[in-house]
Amino acid sequence: MRRRSRCPTARGTTTFAATALTGVLSAATVLGVTVLGVTVPAYAKTTPKIATNDACTILTSKQAAKFGKPVAAPLAGPANLDCKFGVGADPAAAPGGTLTALILYPNQFAARVDNAQLGVEDQHAIDQLSSQAVEDVSGLGTSAYFNTTKGEVVFAPNKKLGIILNWAPAPAGTAMSTRDQKKLIALAKDVAKRANAK
Repeated sequence: MRRRSRCPTARGTTTFAATALTGVLSAATVLGVTVLGVTVPAYAKTTPKIATNDACTILTSKQAAKFGKPVAAPLAGPANLDCKFGVGADPAAAPGGTLTALILYPNQFAARVDNAQLGVEDQHAIDQLSSQAVEDVSGLGTSAYFNTTKGEVVFAPNKKLGIILNWAPAPAGTAMSTRDQKKLIALAKDVAKRANAK
């Protein structure tokens, strides 16, 4: 009796090649390389776009985790104009705290100014008249500043959006550390990039 050949059939070869190619493409999607003359983009987790009417789209829980873990689910305020993230096992006790994102424009300033930058300038003037300590912040636009009294950075990523990010370390009344100030400003710069991404 003649033995049947053990060589793979055309169908088997095709299936094997397709499986192998799928594996290569899957790896390429993660690494962002060129396969068969086609560039496959690197994998990136999708992040929702910032909406000017929803403060809870300004930050992500992952960003809030830079101030500590665990991070509670975001809590939206009235009309979604502010959003709070409780940080730490007990946000009311050290080393926890609360990270808040607030839409400055369009908000209370929308009725009397034409753009977000003017809204930030108005808030800067109000803070100064209230004898609060403020200092300019570079890399966030010409009007961006840090309010050391409140522990917040105020900036306008573009003309349509003005934002305030505030970190309140626990317990209440605790002054923000220089390290946390730098983290908050770095976070603001990340937000600005995302707000202007196309």
